[in-house]
Amino acid sequence: MYQLNQASIAGADELQQETGNPYPKESQVKVDLKSVEELNALAGETYDLQDSNGRLIARKTQMYSKGPPTRLLVLNLILSYWLGWLDAKGEHALDTEPVAAWKRIKEAYDKGKQDASKPETIATSEATS
Repeated sequence: MYQLNQASIAGADELQQETGNPYPKESQVKVDLKSVEELNALAGETYDLQDSNGRLIARKTQMYSKGPPTRLLVLNLILSYWLGWLDAKGEHALDTEPVAAWKRIKEAYDKGKQDASKPETIATSEATS
C-alpha cells in the first residue's frame, strides 16, 4: 500500500510537469486586487486568475500531488496499466466481453460526469451507503 501511495504522489508530480498547470484547490474567490502577484504577496499562497466580465477571480492552487482528484487519476492510470500488462501477459481477455475492462472504465467515468450535473444523484447514493 505504501508503494502505491508513493507512486501516486510521484505520478501526480510528473503529470503536473507535463501539463504545466497548477491544480485549483478552492472555487472562485472574488478579490479587488490589481494582480495575482499582489494577492500572492498578501496571502503568502499561490493563486491563479480568471477574468470574468472585467473582474478578477482568484483560485487557490496547489501541487497535483496534494490534490485528491489528480492522485486518484494517477492511481487509475497505474491500475489500468497493470490490467493491460496482466491481460497481455496472461491472455486473460480483460479487454473483450464479458469483462470488457476498458469499456467499463470509460462508462464509469462518463456516468460520473453525467451525474455531476445532478446533485440529487450523489446525495441519494451517499444516503444509501
